Amino acid sequence: MGIAGSLLAQKIIKMFSYGVVLLGGSFFNGVILLVIASLNLKSIYALAFLSGTNVCVISIIIVCFFTLRQKLIPKFYLGRVISITRMISFMAILISSIIAGYFMQINYTYQEISFISAIICFTSAVIGLKSPLYNKEKLEMLQTPLK
Repeated sequence: MGIAGSLLAQKIIKMFSYGVVLLGGSFFNGVILLVIASLNLKSIYALAFLSGTNVCVISIIIVCFFTLRQKLIPKFYLGRVISITRMISFMAILISSIIAGYFMQINYTYQEISFISAIICFTSAVIGLKSPLYNKEKLEMLQTPLK
């Protein structure tokens, strides 16, 4: 599903602005996690389908973010920016794995962890509404190349 999301991302980025794709993806990701949290999924196939759809949405977000980053950052700085963003994202994976493992250890269910994740996705989408990516005037200022 990740490959499908990556291929689909090219078409979606052409149809919508980067901010809409990033925030919409985060919101839709939250919706999927909320569905997982609210349903008592007895079927492994339903869980696999929803998780696969989630991976597809995440792939769209990743392609959109990488494309936007390449457009905004001057080539001279791009390698440094990529290394810093990778460090932050890999650190977030480590921290979230430790926290989720701790929650599982103290008897949280997969549904409860999905619910917490959905809240985080919705919160990030709402916070993102204030970002320059979602505001046309600020976006035009942001797209002015750095020297």
